[in-house]
Amino acid sequence: MNLRTVAERKVAAARRADPAVEVIIAADTVASIDGNRLGKPADAEDANRMLSSLAGRQHEVLTGLAVSC
Repeated sequence: MNLRTVAERKVAAARRADPAVEVIIAADTVASIDGNRLGKPADAEDANRMLSSLAGRQHEVLTGLAVSC
């Protein structure tokens, strides 16, 4: 699933939770290094491993954005 789709689903969920909200902004972000996307870390140790792999190295951070008003 692409980042924009995830962000759009977050907006839809927020709209269902509270239809009275006038503006909703949602995003989904992923980091990529050496052509490999990093997923959600399984635990704190996995998160530290991921952050260590990014530290001091060139990498990409991609964000999908959705806005509803």
